[in-house]
Amino acid sequence: MFFFLSRAFFCLLKFWSLCAGTVIGNLKLRLWGCRCRGIVRCFGVPRIEMTASRQIEIGKNNIFRSSGISNPVGICHPVYLATRGEGHIKIGDGCGLSGVSVVSFSSVTIGDRVQIGANTAIVDTDFHPLDGAARALPRSTGKSAPVSIADDVFIGMNALILKGVSIGRNSVIGAGSVVTRDIPSGVVAAGNPAQVIRKLDD
Repeated sequence: MFFFLSRAFFCLLKFWSLCAGTVIGNLKLRLWGCRCRGIVRCFGVPRIEMTASRQIEIGKNNIFRSSGISNPVGICHPVYLATRGEGHIKIGDGCGLSGVSVVSFSSVTIGDRVQIGANTAIVDTDFHPLDGAARALPRSTGKSAPVSIADDVFIGMNALILKGVSIGRNSVIGAGSVVTRDIPSGVVAAGNPAQVIRKLDD
């Protein structure tokens, strides 16, 4: 009996997380000035930070999982979309993000049907200069370069995608990988730094 009551309570919490998250999340996205082409299904409420309106574009049929109850592998924080300066984030259609952080000083483009695992970070900047003296200067920032993730890519949990990287269509990035260079289409890549392990069957 306890099992069934616990299961019912869990399902109720998950349903509430989806309903309340979707309403509040979409209101928040639009109040921040995001350009949304559809309703984003939100488990929990994402965090948004922009230096100017309309710097974030979001397509149709996307799912943002910001609540730990929505994903059994564990979500450490909400989906976080942030731009700095002239940064720009574009997310295509049919994507799934679980506790993902996307930070752009330049440009981050995510294609259609891209699935991004829990706690992954995608950043197009070093944030701080490598030189110690330069870091001490006020408002110092590191180098930035656009990030591009093509259609149908799958990125495993706890991955880190760094500046200037392009990931080709239908590729898979292993969990915990650090992607520092371009990954071609149709391959599995993993490791730190991520390297191509094998090609996917056509």
